[in-house]
Amino acid sequence: MKKLFKILIGIGVLVAGFAISGLLWVTRPVPEKTEQAKSLMVVDFIETNLKTVSFEIPSQGIVEAHRRSQLAAEVPGKIVYVDPLFEVGQAVPANHTLIRLDDTDFDAAIAQAEATLADTESALKIEEARRDQAQRDWERDSGRNREFDEAPPLVQRLPQLKSALAHVESAKKSVEKAIQDKTRTDIKAPYDSIIAVKYTELGSYLAPGVMVAEVFESGPYEVRLPVSVDELTHLELDKAGDPTGFAKLSATVGSKVLNWEAEIIRNEGEIDRQTRSLYLVARIENSFGTEARPGLFVSASVTGKPYDSVAAIPFEAFTNLNQVLVIKEEDGQDKLYPRDVEVLYRDSNTVYVGSGLNEGDRVCITEVPDLISGLPVDARPLTAEEASEELTDNTTSTSKP
Repeated sequence: MKKLFKILIGIGVLVAGFAISGLLWVTRPVPEKTEQAKSLMVVDFIETNLKTVSFEIPSQGIVEAHRRSQLAAEVPGKIVYVDPLFEVGQAVPANHTLIRLDDTDFDAAIAQAEATLADTESALKIEEARRDQAQRDWERDSGRNREFDEAPPLVQRLPQLKSALAHVESAKKSVEKAIQDKTRTDIKAPYDSIIAVKYTELGSYLAPGVMVAEVFESGPYEVRLPVSVDELTHLELDKAGDPTGFAKLSATVGSKVLNWEAEIIRNEGEIDRQTRSLYLVARIENSFGTEARPGLFVSASVTGKPYDSVAAIPFEAFTNLNQVLVIKEEDGQDKLYPRDVEVLYRDSNTVYVGSGLNEGDRVCITEVPDLISGLPVDARPLTAEEASEELTDNTTSTSKP
C-alpha cells in the first residue's frame, strides 16, 4: 500500500505542476503588436536640362612661323657691306639687302664674257660671208644643173655656220650668268621676315653654300594642335571632309593671360600612329598683336559642331558605360528605374547625353547597391549650388527654346 501511495503522490505532484504551468502561460502579459515603419533609402537627384551645345575640344601647341629659311652664299666673295637691320630680332622687309659681297671679280667676269660674245658674233659674220661667197661661186659655174641648196653641206658651209651660231649662244649665256652672279653678291631677305640667327659679319670671306643667317616669316603665325581620333567626330567638317572652324588660344606670360582666336586652315592629313591624333594647323593673324611669337606655348580649345537636346549628367550617375537611374513617381511613391542613354562626350566628371533623357527627368546621382527595378526611395533634389559643383562645363551652349 505504501508503494502505491507514493506513486499516486508523485502523479499528483506532476499533474499539479502541469496545471500551474498552464495557468501561468495563459495569464502571461502579452505585449501590444505595433507595425514598424519600413525605412526608405535616401537618394539625391538632379533634373535634366536639355540644351544645344558645342563641345570645346582641348588641345595645346607651340606658336611657329609659317616659313623659316636658312640664307647661304651662292657665290664666293668677301663681305664689304652689312645692313644695319642685320641683327637678331630685327624685322626686315622682303627683298631688302642684308649683306653685299665684293663684286670686283664679277665685273671682270662680265667684261670677259662680253668680249667673248663680241668675238663669236664677229666669227659668225665671217662665216655668213663665206657662205654667201660659196653660193656665188656655185652659181657662176654654168655647168652645174643643181641649185645651191642641193649642194653638199660642206660646200654650203653648214657645219661651220652652225658652230659659229652655237658659239654665239654660248657666249650670250655666259654674259647672262656673269651678270646673274654679280646680282648674287647681294644677299636679300626672301620675304617679310625676322632674323633669328646670324652666322657671319663684316669682313668675312664666304664660299658658296656657307650659311649667312636664319630668318622666319614675320606673320601670320601658326599653331599645330593635336586632336584625338575619337574627338574628331565632334568637329565641323568642310565639303572635303576636313576639320574646320576656329580655336581659342591662351598663354600665360608672368601674371598676364593672353588670348587669341585662330582659324583652322588645314590639317596635316596623317594620323599619328603613336598618339592616334590628327594635327590641325591654326593661323594667328598679325592683327592680334606682337605678343604671339614663335616658340610660345599655348593652350587651346577647338569649338565643335552643335548638338541639339543634350543633357549634362555627373559621372557618378552612371551604373555602367551607358546606363543611368531615373526616378519616377508611381502611386505617390518615388521609384528607381534603369535607363539606357547615348553618350556623346565625356569631360572630367561630366558626361553629355545625346538621347535617352527628356526635359525634367530626375536622374539619381547616389550609388545604389543591389538595384532592383522599381525600388522605392526617398528622393531629394540637389540645390543649384550643389548641382553646379557636380558638373564641369566645357561647352558653348544655347538654351533650347
